Amino acid sequence: MRKKLSELKEGELRSLAKNEEVSHEIAAAYCGLGAQTLHNKNSKKRGPRSRLRFGERVYVVADLDAWLKNETEERKAYA
Repeated sequence: MRKKLSELKEGELRSLAKNEEVSHEIAAAYCGLGAQTLHNKNSKKRGPRSRLRFGERVYVVADLDAWLKNETEERKAYA
């Protein structure tokens, strides 16, 4: 079940199930980005894997984790 940011309690963000679908706003918060920044990355094909469900962009937490790991490795390679 997809959750919205307003439905999450404090500290619950990092305890999401790996197979859980989350909204764009939660995905941005989970990644430490603003919603617009995540949108910009997606529009340039540089963001995490996502899909449209009933007209809204959703993300699977495992895909967010994989994208964050890849982003971290890329940053280390250029450091």
